[in-house]
Amino acid sequence: MDIIVVKTDAACDNNSIFRFMGLGVAVFINGEYREDWSISEMYGTNGTNNIAEWAGLELGLHQCKKLIETYKNCRISVYMDSMLVINQMKGIWRLKQEHLKDLHDSCKKLLIEIQDSIVRLEWIPREENREADHLSKKAIIDYVNTLE
Repeated sequence: MDIIVVKTDAACDNNSIFRFMGLGVAVFINGEYREDWSISEMYGTNGTNNIAEWAGLELGLHQCKKLIETYKNCRISVYMDSMLVINQMKGIWRLKQEHLKDLHDSCKKLLIEIQDSIVRLEWIPREENREADHLSKKAIIDYVNTLE
């Protein structure tokens, strides 16, 4: 059985007028970081940290679905450093922001689809999420470099 760890993160460039949002998904299979499964992707502009974090989780769950198709007999742990998103996903905290409802619903639907392979959805401290953090910031940097 393959043990897979998926770490998600998002970056929102609050210092520019564009408010770029970058997403990062770091994948580890049987303890090894897998660049070929990891993702660094732009999500858009004019967002907030919360929108970006929810989009990061959604992207991570989509990647879990692809991993399950390839690694049929696997167990996946999903981690992120947004306590808000994790606690709202688990129903511990209420989702109050209406503009996040579509992302929340999409993540819930994906989680239901892959629930047999997901063994954990947990918050981790930012220090333990360096790979996904790096990928989310890389998405913004790479995008900005294409504009120059």
